[in-house]
Amino acid sequence: MEIRNGKYREMIWMGNKLIKGPYFKRKTDAVTWKANKLNERTKMQVLGDDYKTQSKLSFSEFAMNWLELKIRPSKTQSTYKDYERLLRCHLLPTLGTKSMKEIRIKDADQLVSWHIKNGKSPKGVQDILTLLKQILNYAERSEEIVKNHLRHYKTPKIPEKHFKYWSDSEINKFFLCSRLDPYYPFFVTAFYTGMRKGEIAALRWECIDFNNNLITVKGTLDKFGHRESTKSGRIRYVPMNDFLKGIIIELFKKRSTNTEYVFFFKDQPIDTNHLYRVFKSYQKKAGITNQIRVHDTRHTFASQYMMKGLGSLYDLSQILGHSDTKMTQRYAHLSPLHLSKATQNLKFGMEGELSKDFTPILPPKHCGADLDVGLMLIGSV
Repeated sequence: MEIRNGKYREMIWMGNKLIKGPYFKRKTDAVTWKANKLNERTKMQVLGDDYKTQSKLSFSEFAMNWLELKIRPSKTQSTYKDYERLLRCHLLPTLGTKSMKEIRIKDADQLVSWHIKNGKSPKGVQDILTLLKQILNYAERSEEIVKNHLRHYKTPKIPEKHFKYWSDSEINKFFLCSRLDPYYPFFVTAFYTGMRKGEIAALRWECIDFNNNLITVKGTLDKFGHRESTKSGRIRYVPMNDFLKGIIIELFKKRSTNTEYVFFFKDQPIDTNHLYRVFKSYQKKAGITNQIRVHDTRHTFASQYMMKGLGSLYDLSQILGHSDTKMTQRYAHLSPLHLSKATQNLKFGMEGELSKDFTPILPPKHCGADLDVGLMLIGSV
């Protein structure tokens, strides 16, 4: 019980929300308030959704309101479009007419079963379920429903996806073949920084720091226009090496006064929607059989970074702008010395002295044939 200025107030947890009562002049009134709330909580736990009088909005009505009022103002247009497509194509046809409080685990099971049966990938099914859980979580927070029954529903596991990357020779073949193309500086930047194509297209001259050899990544340019935000929502800084810096300096000398963008074509920001066609055509001209996507330049940068031992996984995570280091971890195995070097510099000061007196203790020969076989196997590793 809380006492303030001679008045009394009680508090109680209702689900995952702390409810604070009003201040009462008499202590007995505060105790009575808490008793009533305890009774209400017990009924809620026993009767569930049937206890609380809820609006009878269907899933379709609530989801579309959520999309317009919650997602459209706070997310990018591309994210809004993705959510709208998932709702329209995958959730509304099966759950649209259901009341919000009627959605249960069996509905999610049927949804997963139907999509897997019709060839939907585990990643696609996960995206659909994640969106459904996001809507139900919001419904619970806004007290549209008492409980989200899918809060702890496990989504299908996504098998680790194999990513493609190029070797030094493949990169050089591509550069030699495309070096006279207007997109060449764009490709060089992609391979040497690991930036996403939308981030490269959004680069303005104010983002280039020639003195410190740094690129500030703070925006994205796509078919919906320029937005001052990256995928992770954070500004990051990517280093330039001398070769890339030289390429960008040449662009600076030829810059157009009609655009502030670093990469432009005919006084317009470079169009990334058709970039894949140019990228693919030069792969064919260069005779590269290991065909990759534009996005795989990012995987190539990360893979080469680890294979050449240029830095730690943490550094790579910062350069790539990963919000979770688990995403960067998939490149760890590409470093040939990643684990062998891990403890080489671990010393406590007495190693030299202790090594003088060290004599290995060998097992006696009478320990049996099995032990001898075991030692042979260990020695052969």
